[in-house]
Amino acid sequence: MRNAVQNQPEQIIQNKLSAIQRRIQIEGILQNLATFNLWGLLVAGILLVADRFFPLPLPIGFAIALPIVIASAIAVGLRLMRKIDPLEVARFVDQRLNLKERLGTALEAIDRRETGDFAILQIRDTARAAQGILPAAVVSYTVPRALKWFSLPMLLVGLSFFIPRMYEVVPPPNLSEQMAIQEAAARLEGAVSGGNKSELSKQVEEMVKTLRNKHTGVQAAQEKLSKLREDVQAEKNRLAENELDQAVETISKLSENSNLLSGANTVEIASELGELADQMDGLTEAQRAELDALLRQLAQRLEDNRAAKNLVDQLNEIGTEEVSPEMLAKIARSLLEIDQQAKDMAQLEDILEEIKASRKNIGLAGIEMARKTGGVAGSDGGPGEESGTGEARGTQVEAMSSGAEPTEALQLRGITSESEEFATASTQEAPSSAEEEPTYTPYREVYLNAQQAYAEAIERDGIPVRYRQRVKDYLDAIANADK
Repeated sequence: MRNAVQNQPEQIIQNKLSAIQRRIQIEGILQNLATFNLWGLLVAGILLVADRFFPLPLPIGFAIALPIVIASAIAVGLRLMRKIDPLEVARFVDQRLNLKERLGTALEAIDRRETGDFAILQIRDTARAAQGILPAAVVSYTVPRALKWFSLPMLLVGLSFFIPRMYEVVPPPNLSEQMAIQEAAARLEGAVSGGNKSELSKQVEEMVKTLRNKHTGVQAAQEKLSKLREDVQAEKNRLAENELDQAVETISKLSENSNLLSGANTVEIASELGELADQMDGLTEAQRAELDALLRQLAQRLEDNRAAKNLVDQLNEIGTEEVSPEMLAKIARSLLEIDQQAKDMAQLEDILEEIKASRKNIGLAGIEMARKTGGVAGSDGGPGEESGTGEARGTQVEAMSSGAEPTEALQLRGITSESEEFATASTQEAPSSAEEEPTYTPYREVYLNAQQAYAEAIERDGIPVRYRQRVKDYLDAIANADK
């Protein structure tokens, strides 16, 4: 109990200094937050203005919040990293309240644990003085000086709302288009599943990840699928499809007139050659001669085949040296390589088919959604399934005295394409008569024909990629022209 009484003055002094120290720390944090957030808001304002001229790689909300969050974290972190010495706080209070270094001297005596009568009296006297100190009077919270400059970044933020967007924002895919994109990802994934991990397979897997990203739009999906199609076609051309098929067929026929080989395909023949390599010492002279003749015949048939160049080079060595187990093993490995190339070619064919089907489905997805919501009439020219309006009337065709002839009313061409038409809709003209009403082609039927032609053009690359969104926007704009 006596020690508690003796320690009471020390506790009063230390508690008072701790309270003042906390206020100093909080005041520093507030000042830092104001200063660093000034720069954070300035960066956010610049990003808002920049977003009006070109799309940012990040969502605009995240791009604005990121500099502010980083600035706040730096402001708090820098202040917390700075440790305040209690003795420094005591001297600050002495100077602020004109205590003639009483707190500083008493704190030094407490730290040195002095037990002299003079030190004890000095500590008690300082404790009585400290009891009347108000931390708010020593350190008062002030308005941060940086606040007067906050009008500059706020002005920049406000200015960004009056700057028109200088680029076209691609609309997000609708539900039907999203389903088509996800289906395309699943189809491509199925085309490469279980296959070898070639460079092209890895590229297809990256494409699957891109398509499954919810931020991937229709135009981006079509562009990436088109690029993948070009890469797959280039790989297919590199493998020389026709010559590869010819090589596989030639190798498969090798066992037709042979007593040594009975395999029906490249893999079986390669396996039999591997077994013959292990049994080479047990072959008779007649069997060796037959094997030599078979391999020479195979080399002659594949002489000009580019797909089997490595195999032909190994077979040509038979002319300079006898057939050895090592040579047979090399030939067997070359046969397996040709078989693997044939499997790769089949996989490329599957990938090309999936890309073609996926691009077509994505192109038609918007039309199907429009049908279901009544935005596009059925093929009979009637209203959509959920449409409550009647049939839209098409453009009236002026009667000509020469009789009924088809008139080209709408012709859309792929911009910058040489001469390829991707949509043509014709309206039929009634015979010229004052008593008969002129006939019309329903507007929605014309629109539906144009939409279907647009999807077909997308499928066969009839429209340059950079103009596809414009054509789609045009078709969307004229969809409601009759309302």
